[in-house]
Amino acid sequence: MSFTYNTSWCIKLEKLFRNENRKSNKRLIVRDAQGLRGKKIEIYSLTYSSINM
Repeated sequence: MSFTYNTSWCIKLEKLFRNENRKSNKRLIVRDAQGLRGKKIEIYSLTYSSINM
């Protein structure tokens, strides 16, 4: 999965089996693959301002 934005860049990439987490300077992008071969893929893009802790 590749993503490009004019004003953001990838800071950290974590890959666990079929799942992938990308942290950029503006958002968190999560790729969730399901199934034995990872055919069903869901991608979530969250801005840091929308995450409440």
